[in-house]
Amino acid sequence: MGGVVGLLFVEKTPERVEQLVLEDTTAPMEGHEYPTVPSVPPEPVDCDWRARQQIFQELNSPDPIWWESLPQASGRTQLIAGTQGDQDLEETSERLPNAQLTTIEAGHWIHENEPRRFIEVVEDFLE
Repeated sequence: MGGVVGLLFVEKTPERVEQLVLEDTTAPMEGHEYPTVPSVPPEPVDCDWRARQQIFQELNSPDPIWWESLPQASGRTQLIAGTQGDQDLEETSERLPNAQLTTIEAGHWIHENEPRRFIEVVEDFLE
């Protein structure tokens, strides 16, 4: 969810972000279904459950301006996909003017499942 915050921040204040790395994160868009968060957590959690509910509700009915504003992000962006052929990430990278997309076959938790490769991609991008 932090990647979405990063995207929304860079859309609103592109002059404040020179480089952005996004791990398996796409811009919120119509038609993408996120799971419904139950009203009560199934077990104890270490997060604000009500905030989580609100976030997923907003992701399931995103403001269209979030998608439309992607071209305003003028800094360099490195998107890292966890699976080949992720159409949403490909579309996001096409809308960002200075983006590059790299795939590391590792699932959603790329930094955890392939930490060396993840660090390599990030370091190469930030040089």
